[in-house]
Amino acid sequence: MIDPGTLTADITATVLSALLPWILWLLLFLCAWERPEEARSAGFGRRTFWLLLPAALLASIANTPLLTWAGSVLAMNAGGALIPLLLSALLLYHAVPGRNPRLLAGFFLGGAAVTAALFGLLFLPVGTFAAAGPAVGWFFAPTVPGGAANWLLLAVAFSLPLFLGAGAAFATSEGSRLLARRLAGLSLLTVLALLATYFSSSAVPNQGIESTFPAYLAGPLGVGVLAALLARPLFHLPRGTALSLAYASATVGVLVGADVLREPPLYNGTAAILSIGGAGIGDLVYLTGLLAVGAAFLVVILLNRDGQGSWGTAPTPEPATPQGLWREALRLHAQGRYQEALVRAEASTRAAGKQLERLTGAPPEGQEGAWAALGPAWLEVDRRNLAHLASVGSDDPRESARALLAARLFVDRASSTVRSRFASVPSRSAAFAIDLAVLTTPAVLVWTLLILRSGSSSRLLTGLPFSVAVFGYLGFGFLYFLVCDTVWGSSIGKQLLGLRVRDRALARPGLVPALVRSAPKLLPLSLLGEGGAVSLVLLLTPTPSPLGPLGPNFGFATGLLLLGATGVGLLLVGLVSAVTILSTSERQRIGDLWAGTWVLRAEAATERPAQGAPGRAG
Repeated sequence: MIDPGTLTADITATVLSALLPWILWLLLFLCAWERPEEARSAGFGRRTFWLLLPAALLASIANTPLLTWAGSVLAMNAGGALIPLLLSALLLYHAVPGRNPRLLAGFFLGGAAVTAALFGLLFLPVGTFAAAGPAVGWFFAPTVPGGAANWLLLAVAFSLPLFLGAGAAFATSEGSRLLARRLAGLSLLTVLALLATYFSSSAVPNQGIESTFPAYLAGPLGVGVLAALLARPLFHLPRGTALSLAYASATVGVLVGADVLREPPLYNGTAAILSIGGAGIGDLVYLTGLLAVGAAFLVVILLNRDGQGSWGTAPTPEPATPQGLWREALRLHAQGRYQEALVRAEASTRAAGKQLERLTGAPPEGQEGAWAALGPAWLEVDRRNLAHLASVGSDDPRESARALLAARLFVDRASSTVRSRFASVPSRSAAFAIDLAVLTTPAVLVWTLLILRSGSSSRLLTGLPFSVAVFGYLGFGFLYFLVCDTVWGSSIGKQLLGLRVRDRALARPGLVPALVRSAPKLLPLSLLGEGGAVSLVLLLTPTPSPLGPLGPNFGFATGLLLLGATGVGLLLVGLVSAVTILSTSERQRIGDLWAGTWVLRAEAATERPAQGAPGRAG
């Protein structure tokens, strides 16, 4: 007999699981687009939106192998775990005024110590090595509610926030007291997320870690609410900072509570890839941080409904092209918001002038130095008139229309002047081809060695070593582009062809922009890593044909077809990138558009002093 209550709960859990990412993305979108200034100050502006939606979605196909343990391979999914963890560290670093690294170091070092203690409590006293083979048999300590092991678990988990709280009470200097209070608050939020995740999850052999609905919602939602309520009284930070605090503590808490403390029983000697964040955008590591942010966002809005509350530190300007600002001015004019359209049109002119200063080396003397190089003296007169009109304001639609026409002239002239400074499609394509060769050549050698040692395509394709080699190619390829962009601002291919990746200040891109712009590259890497590797298996190993007459050549023919399909896929990806680059005023592909980055010729990529920020986001 069907239990109506159980059936209703199952249907609700299934529907919510499917809708949850979309609901959270909608909240993130509303935060980033409807409250742009507040969102940037809280660390969740439009760049973060692109990072946590399309970039994480694309990065979910990449697993980076970390180590082998008891016959299994422990890996980390780029979209489901790597991006959330890197973003957590970055948000914590920027959340506190002064960007004091001691908060970040104390949080992660203290958390690592407590995690080691919890791991030892749960596993080491009762872990036994199997009598035969390399497998390790693990046995849980008792987890019956109210048991001695649970009380000890709670005591160890809460030891760090209690210790830090005591340190805050007895600290002699105000700076040390404030740091200890913030660390104690962060540790408390993380412990609450950790315990809520641990007691609502379980390890299921051959499936992974499963969580109970709706219990797994309690931890992140509670952390988000508490972070918003405690941001001022405990952390002495603006309320908007609660979004960063909630995201980081919830993400780290679920990582420890689920993947560190629940996953070891799955290391049972069976050859498998155990991926942290392996469910991608459906994984608890990914969803928990967004759940906490959503709860904190709603509470902060409720607490700031009078509009007087402070969200965070001064917002960092996000990328805005002169063309984008002009299009926004046109939209405002069409809506009858003439004063706003006038101001935005003048902003597009200023952005175009800054672009000229950066990329042409014009003297940084306001806008005069930039526009004087473009020729007629009336350009400068028009620019001054437009700036004056925007400063005094006007609701006259005719003035708004004149401003739009004048701004269009400035934007077009600046765009045509700086276009030659951006990298061309052939040079970018050649650089990316070199990078693919650098990454793929050693991977092909590894795949070939595995194929020659195996001799059987069916055994090889279902085996753990080959899967690790393929996923390792994707993961390390992603890390290659990420490290090259952030550390050197140029990959090997770009270095050889004299190209550089820069932001609008001509500096190397930061971590978030680099993550965003690298994510689309996982598509060609996936085509090469999966399609190329499987086609190589079919080409080098005989595969009997089910049709008979083709005999051992069946696998070779299939391999050729798959290799051709892989080549067509790479061609289509390259074609989309080329069309995007050619159709954008700043020669940007999709990743650059999301991240607000440029790919420049080396001679145009030298950072020059300039007055003010390179452009304000609209």
